[in-house]
Amino acid sequence: MKLKFTDEVVIETAGPLRKLILEDGWYVVGDGFCIPVGSEGEADETIGEMTESKQSSDPLEERRK
Repeated sequence: MKLKFTDEVVIETAGPLRKLILEDGWYVVGDGFCIPVGSEGEADETIGEMTESKQSSDPLEERRK
């Protein structure tokens, strides 16, 4: 999925979680999300939390244990 803004910025939200810096700041994008964050460090934390949450909610993960 692509987000298109009036200032001609296009953000592709498909694919893995990743950080993106634009003129107006940092974002976490991927897995269908586009989340504004305050800093690169906050982007790293957000990606870590979202990855951890995704893994803990994976029903197959419980079966592997």
